Order: sequence, then C-alpha cells, then structure tokens
Amino acid sequence: MQKRILSAFLVMAILFGAVSFTTMGASEKIFTGENSRYKIEGEVYKAYDELYGLTENRTNALEDEESAEIDQSQTNWKLICNNGYTADRDKYYKIIFKDNAVDSNYVAVSPVVKPDDFKYKFGAVLSKDSKRLILSPVHSNDIGSKNRSTASLSFTAPKSGKVVLYDFYGDAITAMTGEPFYSFLTKNNEYHAKYGEIKADINFYHNEELLKTVTISETVRSVDFPDLGEFEVSKGDTLKIEVLYKKSNDENGYGAQGEKNAISINPAVAYTIEYLDESVHSYSAYEYLNKFVSDTVNYPDKTEITDFSLSAPWSMKYVNPDNNKDLTTKISVVRNVKPKWTENGFGSTDGIGYYSTSNGNNDNIHTIFHDGKLLINSRYDKKTDFGPRATALRFTAPKSGEIIIKNDGKIKVFSGSPVWAGGVSSVKTRINLNGKTVEGSEQESTDGNKGFDFDEVKLEVKEGDVVDFLAWSESTTYAYTDFAPVISYLKYSESGSGTESGDKPGTEPGSEPGNKPGGSEDAKNNILFSYAAYEYLNKVVEENKAAINDGKFKLTSDSFKASAPWSVAFSAPTGGNPWYSKTIYLKDKFSFVGSGSAGVSKYALTGESSGGNECMFVAFDDGKLVINGSYKANELNGYITSLKFTAPKSGNIELSSDILTCMKDAPYWANTNHITTFNIKKNDAVLKIVSVTYTTGKPASWSVDGVEQADTAPAFPTVSAEVKKGDILTVEVTQGGESNKSCVAIRPIVKYTSYETNGLNVLAIGNSSTAEATGYLYKALSAVGVKEIKIGAYISGNALSAYANEISEDLFYLTGDYTLCNNGVSGTAEQMTLKAAAEKAEWDVVILQSSSEDLNNTEFNKTIAAIKKCFPGAKLAYYATAVPFGEDTHYKDHTDISDKAVLNVTDSVDYYIPVGTAIENCRTSYLGNRLKISGGSIIDGFQSDNGTMSETAKLIAAMTFAEELCDQVADWKYDSFSGVIKNETEFEIVKAAVRRAVMRPYRVTQYAEDTSVTLSGDANCDGKVNICDLVRYGEFTARVNGTEVYKANCDTVKDNRLDEQDLTGIKKLLLDIR
Repeated sequence: MQKRILSAFLVMAILFGAVSFTTMGASEKIFTGENSRYKIEGEVYKAYDELYGLTENRTNALEDEESAEIDQSQTNWKLICNNGYTADRDKYYKIIFKDNAVDSNYVAVSPVVKPDDFKYKFGAVLSKDSKRLILSPVHSNDIGSKNRSTASLSFTAPKSGKVVLYDFYGDAITAMTGEPFYSFLTKNNEYHAKYGEIKADINFYHNEELLKTVTISETVRSVDFPDLGEFEVSKGDTLKIEVLYKKSNDENGYGAQGEKNAISINPAVAYTIEYLDESVHSYSAYEYLNKFVSDTVNYPDKTEITDFSLSAPWSMKYVNPDNNKDLTTKISVVRNVKPKWTENGFGSTDGIGYYSTSNGNNDNIHTIFHDGKLLINSRYDKKTDFGPRATALRFTAPKSGEIIIKNDGKIKVFSGSPVWAGGVSSVKTRINLNGKTVEGSEQESTDGNKGFDFDEVKLEVKEGDVVDFLAWSESTTYAYTDFAPVISYLKYSESGSGTESGDKPGTEPGSEPGNKPGGSEDAKNNILFSYAAYEYLNKVVEENKAAINDGKFKLTSDSFKASAPWSVAFSAPTGGNPWYSKTIYLKDKFSFVGSGSAGVSKYALTGESSGGNECMFVAFDDGKLVINGSYKANELNGYITSLKFTAPKSGNIELSSDILTCMKDAPYWANTNHITTFNIKKNDAVLKIVSVTYTTGKPASWSVDGVEQADTAPAFPTVSAEVKKGDILTVEVTQGGESNKSCVAIRPIVKYTSYETNGLNVLAIGNSSTAEATGYLYKALSAVGVKEIKIGAYISGNALSAYANEISEDLFYLTGDYTLCNNGVSGTAEQMTLKAAAEKAEWDVVILQSSSEDLNNTEFNKTIAAIKKCFPGAKLAYYATAVPFGEDTHYKDHTDISDKAVLNVTDSVDYYIPVGTAIENCRTSYLGNRLKISGGSIIDGFQSDNGTMSETAKLIAAMTFAEELCDQVADWKYDSFSGVIKNETEFEIVKAAVRRAVMRPYRVTQYAEDTSVTLSGDANCDGKVNICDLVRYGEFTARVNGTEVYKANCDTVKDNRLDEQDLTGIKKLLLDIR
C-alpha cells in the first residue's frame, strides 16, 4: 500500500515574531477533496487487491467453468451484479479473453460466461499493468423487468470506527473509451432520439442511504471521485458503489441495451479511527450486578452491600432526580422480592435494593434480575419519607477513552410476569456524567407495549468518571422500568502514553519517538507535541535497571538526561532532614512503613529510606505514576515529591492528567484518611493548587485554589501557561494528616498548543537537479511565514548508497560542493565531505535526491538508516523527481522505478515530496509547452535540452517542497512570485498543479480547466489574441458566438508533444471551419 507521509504542519499564527510548527511524524495521510485531509490510523482496504487476489489460482472460465468460480465469502470487498431481476447474481467467474494482445493485460470477473454476448460488458475487469479496476454494468441481451442493470462494489465493514471512502490513486472516475472497452462513444442525433445519451450513474451508498450520485456520459467522460468526508460505520455496515445502466419501456434510456458503459474506478476504504471490539471491551450492567444475586453463599437474603468491588465497574445507588444528588439509602440483596401488592412475592425472583424491616417488604424500591433484564422499581413520591428518588445503575470508568452506551432491547414500562404491576402512568430514564445530566439523554415511556429505542450515546470519559443510568416513576403506583444498559469502549488510552489505542508513535524534529499528539482529538484541537511523564521517566528505568545491585542503583542528575524534559526531585522542609531527599535511587521493589505493603514489586524512584522503608517515591504502575510525598508519620509536613518538566521550547502549553486516584488497595494500601495537595508551579510562581481530602479511602471533598468543588469526583485540572525555553513546570505532591502512606496515582502530560522556532534549517543532498529545485525554496518558505531560513545545498554526482557506506565505516572521503543560502543570501561554494556539511548547522530537514540505482536497491531502507545516523536530529525528505508509475512518467531515466521501490522510500523517510508529479500536473494545462527557459527547447516540460530546469519548473518544485514540509494548504499569493511567473492566471495553474500533487503524489492529475475557448478571447492571458490561445493539452473546443462548432486534438502532428509545430495544423482546422 502506498503511504502518504504526514509532514510538518506550519501553523500560521505567529507568536512573538516567530512561526509555530507542528510535526506529526511519518503517518499515512489521504485526501478526499481539495482541502479534505485525513490521517489514517487503521487498515486500508483496496477493492482491486481483494478482487485480484480471488482470481489467483483460478482457471479461465472459457476453458473450465467449474474451476474458475471464485469465492467472495471471506473478502471485505465484493462484486455484486444484477441485471434487472429481484436477486443478485450468485456465482462469479474468472475470465481471460485471448482475442488479441491487449486482452492479456486484463482479468475479468463476471457472473456471465458467454464470450460472444458479453466481452467486458458485465462485471469487473482488472488491469494487471496499471492495477486499475473497471466496472461495466450492462448485460447485453438480458435485462429484467426492473429495466436496469448494475455492477457494484460492496464493502462490508470488518470493524466499527470512522472511515473514508476514496480513490486509492486519487484518480477521477473515467470513461473507458479506448481499446478494448470502447465505452461511451459519441453517437449522432438519430441515435440519441431513439435511445438517449449513453451514460451510467455511479451511486454511493452507506447501507441503504444514498450518499451521492455522479454521472459519466458521452459528453462527461471524467468526474472527480466524490468527497464523502469521514463518516462512522458499525461492524457489518456496507458501503456500496453501484454503476447503473437503465432503460425505459420505449428504449429511450441510457443508450441502447447492447452498448458498453465501462468506467475506471479504484475505491479503497481507510479507517481513520478503529473502534475496539465491543465483545471484548463491553460491560453489561446485568452481568456484573448479577454477581451479587448469583452468590447465595456470601449474600443470603437481606445482606447489605457495602462494597461493590465484586461487580466493578458497575454499582448501584439511589439519587434524587431533582438535583442529581446521591441519597444514603442502604442497598441489600433481597431474596424472593415482595412488593406491597403481593405478599407471596415473585417466586424465585431475587434482586437488590432497599429492604424495609418495618413493612416486611422492600417498600417497592428494588431492582430484580429477570430473564437477562433489570426490572427497576423506584417510585418517585415526594410525600413519602424517602422523598424523590431514582435508582441509579452506576458505571465507574475503569480507563479513559470514548464509550458508547446502548440498551439491550427497548426501554419500556414493564407490567407483566412476574411483577404484574398496574396503573402505570409513566417512567423516566436519564444519563448523568459525574452528576450532570447528559444533554438529550432524558426520555419517557408511557406505553408498556412499545417502549422506546435507547439512542446510542457516545461520551468521552476519564478514568474514574461516573456514569449513572437513572430510572424512576413520577406516579404513586408501582412502575417497573425494563432497563439493561451496556457500555462498550470504542477507544481508550494506552497506559502511560496519553495516546489512544491504535495510534502510532510519532516524532518531533530533533527528539525521540513518543511525543506525537494523543490521537485525532489532539490533531483537531491543534495539539502539536506532547510529553507524557510516565513514558519519558520510564526511560530512566529502562536505561538503568540492568545496573540495579542489591535492590537499588544510585542515580545522578545526568541520569535524567534520558527522560528529558521530565525529571524527579525530592525535597525536605525548612528544618527537616535533607538527608532523606538528597539522593535518588532506582529500585525494582520497595517497602512502606507498616503492615500490608511490604515488598511492592514495582520499579520506583525513591529517596533515602528509614529502617528499610521508603516513603518518598514515584512508582511505575501499569502506565500510572504512583506518588507518595510524605516521609514518615508525624514528620511529613513539607516533604515534597516533585515531577519537573523543563520546557524544551518556548510557546503555549497545557498540563493535564486523565486520572487522579487514591491507591487505597493492594499493594499500596494507602491510609484511608489523609489530604493530598498538588502545587503546580511555573518556576517559582504558583499556577494552581488542588487539594483532596480522603475519608475511608474515598474523596470526601476537594478544592481548587481554595474553592470547594461541587463535583463528587476530584479531577486533575488542565493548566495552561506560556513558557520560555528552559522554564520549569513543577507538579509538587505533598500529603497531610498523620500518614506516611497516602499514595496517589496521576498520569501527567504536557502538550504544546503552539511554539516558537527560530526558523527552519534545510540541507538538500543531490545533483544539479536538487540545486535547481531548491532555487526558489527560500521564496516559497518565506511566502508561508517562515522567518529565519537556512538552506544548504550539497551537490555531487555520488549515489546515496556511497554516502551510506562512508557513514557505516566512519571514513569520509567523498566530497561535494556545499553552498549555504542564509535568509536569501547565498554564500560561496566550498568542497567538503558530507560529515562536514552535516556539522554546518543543526539541520531540521535533510532533502535526499536519489538515482534509480538507489531506489531499486532492495536494501535502500538500510541506506536511509545509515544517513539518519549522520543527521540524528533531522527529518528526512525524499525529493521525487518523477511520477513513480511507468505509464504516467515522461522521464526515461526513471521508467525502471518499481512500485516496490517507491514503497521502500515512503516507508523509510519522513516526507515524500512529489515534485515530478506537480510538474506533470502542470503539463496537462496549456502551460505544458511553456515550462522552458529562453533559448532552450522543451524536453517533457521539465528540462531544457541543456539539462536546466525551467524557471516555472523551479517554482513548482519550491512550492511543492514548502507545502509538504509545512503540511498546510498554503495561501499562496502571486505577489510573492511575480518576478518569476508571468501573470496571475498562470500562477493559479501552478498552484493547482502543486496542490493536486500534494493530494495525489503518485499519479498525474489532469488540470481541471474549461477546455472550451473563445476565438476572440485571450485564453492564455499573454495580452495578445492569437493562435496560441487555442493550445490546450488534449482536446480543444472552438466556439463561434458561443456555439460549439468544432472539436479537435491539439497534437495535430501526432508526436505526443504540444509545441509550435502543432499551430499550423490548428490554424488549418480553424480556417476550415471559418
């Protein structure tokens, strides 16, 4: 699969006179429209690959039909054909025609094995050379009563998530007019009057919903693959692309029934987000709470439930629905539930709820477990002693992520067996998140027969968040609600990294992997770089754990270079004993003072111990940092455990933690009554103070900056700050109360929302083509807002593999010409080695131009790996001088570049720069023959006969470099390049060529201009009206007084070039029609 490289993104906001950048690392990126970009986090499913795979090891149906049948039952993409009858065709065969040499390139998949009646008319055709897929919807002599015939590609989603449907190559949907398809050929008026214009509709469906229709016809032979955007699918959903031919009863339809309507289309489905398998990551309220009812030994009748750990993450509570406050009503297991209206109870039906000893029954507040359903009775009655109340099925999020909430069946009033409740007026349900009602979640049912569907609700939750499902009746009668919620995680945070499951690690220029934004939300919210404390501090563990001797290893300040920008410090209060805090050890297990916590088998950074027991430590526990700030009982005040973040760059940051949890259970057994305080500082200034009071191991109250918080669950605040490089952000953790065991778990992460840079340093390595391609790079980078720019050019005739050998041997002898352009001022060329050039600056990006020899080297990735060693802090960009696939390239020196070689490149580097594609895109416009310098003849629109790039080609190259390196839709202005390119019209063509190359780097895109010209118009905007105004790539249309009078091909001399020689032929054609 070809990969798009997600390059550095230039944020146009300029802070403090500098430019803000973001880098999201090597990742797949696709475009579904001019400005629609999507980062691919999951699998990509290509229709061509799946269908072609089915034909392998199958025979030709024209020779042996039985052994040519293909099995589509295991593929995601399927071909579905229907020639107007009720049922789709059920059998499909591999067919290879052998009528001529052209046929050898095609493999057909069709439900019809009738060569005389069918050839390429019904089904799918696979081009082996170009790896393109062709669909044809017409079965010649058999269209059923529906008067329609279709060939469809249907994709069944193998998992839930968000997807984009797009053309894999970025191509348009195209009519197959040439051999051997001959489709959509122009007919005369007599034909049109009888049969209509030859055309086919291409319909795009999500399940049964029609999303879009585009049409190919005799006059419209190419349309862009529609931009359907990103949309959500559930496992089993279908996406279908249907190519439709239809006719009316009088034969006047989409052409005659026997016509050919083949179109080229190359669909793929890519997952931008893959949701987790709900069957693995689901939590059913019934299943978990039923553990109490099922345990008859430990939970006999009337046993109070004081601890819901057995059913975690589900529990139960009673809540006042008027204010969402918890009630103190006790909850017990109740055997043989007995409501007031039936002294005999419900037979063997058990439940949990309030048990009233005074009434001998449960006073109608209970939840019974019946036939896989939770039947909830919690009468809302302000006149009773209890006041208004609702039963809350409570889910406490075991991890952070995105959840989806469903109900097992309809929610309805339940009055049948075994409860036989009557006189119901209504029941209500609601979802609360941390005590606040989720908008739109409150619903009401008054019809016990129908109920209502519980709309799927999606929520972002943090670990420890509380989701309540409330059910209650506002009637004095005994109303039961059939309510069985199920919560599934669609995605969740991986331990310690702050990234979502499925996200790929990223990098930042000059740094180690792991500081990529935490998934699609970060990208949406403009998060540039992120630094998770656990991930970085854990590098100290990994680097030093082998040195642990006798249970510990003494660290130094240099030890935290591995975890930069994060470090750990311990400090003693004034008057305290600094001995306890002056040394930091790495230990593979540690102990506390007191019983129950001896021998915690976790890696930890600790201070000095007392009597073999540590009390100040940072432990690494399943992605969480468990912190104890006290030293020992009665002596803890002022002892501090600190996490320190030293800003690696200036900018704006956010500090947050998705968890804040008291570690009251094994193996820490934190004291149940204590106070934990977080002082968050920038240098010496306090930014935020958070204090949490714990009682019996649970948060009793908490405050932020001294203000008591209303929410029941404490949360680590998001702290925003402006920092300068070198500023220190500190999270100080202290404990209060007479406790030396008050462990708290947090997972801090610092994210840059913007940052300053002094500019961009780029080194380009290659031959004279590289020197020319970067000639206007300073102009282009300046035009998009970069302020300080160094561009080094290292030019020689050496292959990259030769440099790789030098680097591997650490013996440098090859030389090249090095020139530095510093903010637009070029210096004098110097002869030097590559190593010397590498040391000339701290290069942010190194551009590599390679030969076909390099590319076809099966170990090219090793060459790249060696070059990375010479530039450890830089990103690598591959300068693609040619379109990589043979049928589109005009560069003879590169026709031997294979698809596999291109994959080697894109898998090895950070940026793929499609300069050759951009130039070829421009050649499809009327500028195609004007990409040359004065006095030189044109060679393929890229070079003159003396090997020099044209000025327009240089500009195209520079703009392509800038768009890719800055990963933005650049707002190019003609004024920035008015000295290079002729006029604004031509500049718009160049912009479009560059944009399309960035969108579709591996294929040429035709310039989408109006090919019709007006004889009196200055079509090429050169200030003159002459024959040159008629030159276009491909067909031109001549119009007289707005009426089309002639179509012709501009290449009148048939030499596959557009130049002055063609003007004579064009002039003759025009004279003929005048």
